[in-house]
Amino acid sequence: MMRRMEVEDFAEENNIDFDAHDNAQFERVSKMYISENTREGYQSCMKRLLLFLDDSNPECVSDYAKTALQDAFPEGATVKHKNKAVIACALQLIVAANDTSKPIIFEAVTVKIFVKFLFTMARKNTDGNTFLSKSGCGSYRSAFKDLYRQCKVSVPPAFEAELTTQFKGLLRARAEEKEAKGSRLSEGKDPMPFALYKRLCAKMMADGSKDAIFAHAFLTLTWNLVCRSKNTVFIHRNHISWDHDALSIQFAHMKTDMAGEDAKHKRHIYANPHCLHICA
Repeated sequence: MMRRMEVEDFAEENNIDFDAHDNAQFERVSKMYISENTREGYQSCMKRLLLFLDDSNPECVSDYAKTALQDAFPEGATVKHKNKAVIACALQLIVAANDTSKPIIFEAVTVKIFVKFLFTMARKNTDGNTFLSKSGCGSYRSAFKDLYRQCKVSVPPAFEAELTTQFKGLLRARAEEKEAKGSRLSEGKDPMPFALYKRLCAKMMADGSKDAIFAHAFLTLTWNLVCRSKNTVFIHRNHISWDHDALSIQFAHMKTDMAGEDAKHKRHIYANPHCLHICA
């Protein structure tokens, strides 16, 4: 191993700035508490909140953010908060938000204002419901809390407690509305029926092409591991082994285990000699 002096000499000779490298690593790691896709989703949610506040509750928007949104509004345009330039500006303000540049004045945003924002978002849905789904409400709530975190501001306990109470009311109202309208009760994607899974596997085996063989392997692995497709994509050969009569696979991390605390857990896949086309 290189001693400290040798490392410093090596860095000087090769014009390597370890301080800059460490600072960049720190910035990268500090953002990894959520995935990049989740962060982009949160930023999109808060972009909508900023535009809503600028339109209906301007006292909740910082002066510099108001000025930026107004400057982005093209001369001669009609609807400000539907203008593409204004929407892009709102997103930039949210992305750049920090402890010294807060586009939203958190102290001015009451629970009533935030819930009214959720009502506005629900009216833009195409499902005909007055209230957002449980996942929709949760996404906006999590996004707002993340903006607090991004700006290094603590969520007031009283605000959090009142919002929790209001969310219970929102979800109950959503359930009663579904009952009254006869709306679809389940939310999200429906699971694939086993009969369809068998049919797809049989068709892929009968096809025999390279694409069909790969698709068959991917589908059967994902089905037997009961995992997300993204986890199947990132299976590494070093994480595959044999455990007696089963194929053993481990995941470095999953959506429900981002820190990889359950990485040692082995998932087993067994042969199915009675139905070959669904055998992984």
